[in-house]
Amino acid sequence: MIPVPADRFGAFVGWLLESSFEASLLICAIFAVQLLGGRRISARWRHALWFLVLLRLALPWTPQSRFSIYSVVPRLIQRSPVVGSF
Repeated sequence: MIPVPADRFGAFVGWLLESSFEASLLICAIFAVQLLGGRRISARWRHALWFLVLLRLALPWTPQSRFSIYSVVPRLIQRSPVVGSF
């Protein structure tokens, strides 16, 4: 096994938690849209909405925007240094 420095591992875990949290917010928004839209939303639009989740989880970066749900919702996951040493 290749040793991984603790700071890089901690940065990766922080990014993974942040990305997962943001994707879960997107999933909740999609569920809300589907619940409110009901049968009026076609299958094509439902698939397009879920494709956004796939893109969010697959891309390691996101475009910067002043108007984002992630800037409105307070950060629940704080980046903190990894405690302990490997």
